[in-house]
This record gives sequence, structure tokens and C-alpha cells, in this order.
Amino acid sequence: MTDLMTPAVDGVDVRELLDPLTLEAATLAESGVIDRESIPCEVCGMPAAIHPAPVLALVDPGHAHQVPPAYALALQALEGQDRRFMDDVADGLQAEYTPSGSKSPRPSDAGACERSVWYRTRPPAGYVPRTDIDRRKAALGSIIHKAGETYRPLRYPWRRFEMPIRVPGLDGIYKVDEYDPVTGTVYDTKTAGDAKWLILADGPVDDMWEQLRIYAGALHDAGYPVRRLCIIVVSRESGRDEQHWEEFDPQASADALGKLLALGTALDAGVVPERAGRGPRHWRCQWCEAMDHCWNTDAADRLGRGPVSLTLLGAEPGEDAIVWAGREFVAAKNDLKPLADRVEFLKDLLQGLPAATYGASRDDGGIEIFDHKSTSVDYKGAYENLLELWDLPDDQRPPADLLPRPGKKESITQSAKKPRVAKTPAGKRKKPASPVELAAAAATVAAGGEDHA
Repeated sequence: MTDLMTPAVDGVDVRELLDPLTLEAATLAESGVIDRESIPCEVCGMPAAIHPAPVLALVDPGHAHQVPPAYALALQALEGQDRRFMDDVADGLQAEYTPSGSKSPRPSDAGACERSVWYRTRPPAGYVPRTDIDRRKAALGSIIHKAGETYRPLRYPWRRFEMPIRVPGLDGIYKVDEYDPVTGTVYDTKTAGDAKWLILADGPVDDMWEQLRIYAGALHDAGYPVRRLCIIVVSRESGRDEQHWEEFDPQASADALGKLLALGTALDAGVVPERAGRGPRHWRCQWCEAMDHCWNTDAADRLGRGPVSLTLLGAEPGEDAIVWAGREFVAAKNDLKPLADRVEFLKDLLQGLPAATYGASRDDGGIEIFDHKSTSVDYKGAYENLLELWDLPDDQRPPADLLPRPGKKESITQSAKKPRVAKTPAGKRKKPASPVELAAAAATVAAGGEDHA
């Protein structure tokens, strides 16, 4: 390790670049480990291990052990040198969050699990939110949002970003991600992991539009021009983004707000809403702070039961409940079997077809054939190798601990999926034609040809 006290870094005197405190801390950190018990007190020099506690007396009350600044800095540097970058980002973003303390639902609750809203606004006795949630992916979403707030205003200075707006019937002031008063477009930016990105291949489900519909309705009621809604979805894994559009419908906005206000009324009346998720592994529940309490995971572990079973059937389910659960399971399996057989049959139809998108010009968007790569353990190959080794003479056969382990093999099969088709404004509105394109189209029509405009 280079001695930082040696003034020789590309001809520059390090002591001119670093302040004395940093240099002293760097010297202390050279060992890599600092014994906390031996740190001297800044006041009296006594090591921490034998430093007396302050004496509560009127005369000469003493003092607590005080860590010298250079030691404190060295300790902080050593403790932080291996810390994960995204953990720091996630912690910083979480520290910036300030709960509103409102007992009312908010626009972002539109389309969410109503039970999770109940937990946040009316937490039951004994409820403790989870603290083991990995917030790094959510942090990436926040970073993307912040980048948009920073750079999109430079390109679109007439737009309003993080625009404050009041929503009729709700407490507080809320912020619209992006609003263009010229085109009357209200934007909402969302980020998605791999699973959600696949779900959004056919566009956002109706629940995802409700928050934006509420904001659009609030802007419209306040006198702002509103014509279209746009959800921008950004993949956290690939960085790809898609735009999904919807024409502004005042009635749809009123309906979305009405559902949210009805939820607030139900919560005020003491109603505990139903869960939207189907268990701890369901995507709605996995990242919820209330998941452990909502699905009784600790009690399920103690009793040797599944969280869903314990929560829905009770601690001591009766015979009727058990028969019902078993019959539901058998019926679902029976329903799935012909579907699974059909999938396997149809899968065989695709094998050997070239990977490409077919029928892209069709109204339904056609279909995409793609190569699906999978890796598995080659047990058959390993077995055949063992048979060959077994046929060798005893003096040539390797000992058991040196026998080759099963390798892996890669297989490629063909599968199919619907192509991703992000909707454009007004259905499938094309890019406005240029004057040259318009002239060419007019000439085609005049000549009696087909009009493609």
C-alpha cells in the first residue's frame, strides 16, 4: 500500500491536495483495522477500554470518552469502503421520503391493493412494517424519475413538471409527473422490471390508468386543456421505453376518482378491505410492507402451516373447509391438464420455424417466433461416460472422487409471443406526413390509385 504521507503522486505534493485531518485519518487507516477499545480520548488521552464513565457530581463531574476527529473519520472510511453503491442510493432516497400522515387515500392508491391502503392509513394494533425489503430496484425507478425531471425540461421548457394540483374530495396537494398545456397531454412515467415489462406487452391494464385519469380530471376541472393521457414505461433492465396513449374521457376520470373516494368512505366506516394479492409469492404482495402481518407469516412458520392456508382457513380448520380446499385444488388441476397437453402439442408445431415476426401488418399485430435457450444438467451424457469408464481395466479406471461430474447442455427450442405494440396517440395515429409525402399521396389519389394516407 502506498504511504499517503509520501509526497510523490505524479510529481504533485499530496499534502497540498489533502487537509491535515484527512492525512492523519489516512495514516490511521493504513493498518486497515482500528481497535475501538484502544482509541484515546481526545480530552485526556485515556483509551476507551479503561476510560471511566462521567461521574454525576457537582464538582469535577468528569467527561465521556470523546473520539478524536481523525479516528472518527478513519472509522467511517473503513466501514464504508466495501459498502454497496445501490444500498447507499436506496438509503438516501428513503431518507428523502417524508410520510404525509394523511388518513385519506391518495391518487397513487388508485388501482392498488385496498388492504395495503388500509394498513398505511389505519394500521391495526401490533402491526410493524417489514424492514427486509430490497429497495434497490425501486431506487433505480426513482433515479430514472429524477433524471427525467432534470433533463426533459431542458428539451420541453413549456411543459410543467412535478406540477402541483388539488384533487376534489382528497386531502393535500399532489404532483403530476408531466403536463403539456400546448398539446393537452398528461404524462405519467412508470418503471418496470422484467416481469412487469412482460405483463405490459399488451399495454397497461385498466388499473394502471386510474391515477393518471384522476390527475387529468383534476386538471380539466381546474380549467386546463386536457386531450390525451400518456403512460411512459421504462424498463429498468434494458433502458427501453414505450409510450401508451389514451384519449381523455371525463367520465372515466370521474369513475376513477369515485372509486378512490368510496374507498376513503369505507375506511372511515371501519371497513377492512379485501386483499388484492393471492399470497406472499404474488406480485402484489412480494414488495408490500404489510405482507408478513397480512398473511401471518410468523405464525404460519411456528405452526408448520402455509401463510395462505393459515390466513384463509384458520388455525384449526374444520372438515368442511379442508374438503372445500382439496376439491378446489383437484378441480383446478383437472382444468389445467388439457391446457398443458394442448400447449405441448402446439409447441411441437413451432419447432424448426425461423425466428422472425410474421404478419406485422395485420390488425392483430401478427406473431413473433423466437428462439428459447435453456440450460440443463446433462445426466444422460454423464451416465454414458460412466459406462465407458466402467469398461476400462481396474488399473486404468479413475477413483470415485475423480470421476467427472455431470456437465451442462444447452438446448434451443422455438416459442411464440405477441409482438410488443405500444399504442400511439388517437389509437394508431401516424407521424404527420411531410409536404412531399402529402403531394405524392394526392398524385396517387388523382391517378386513381389506393389512398394510403
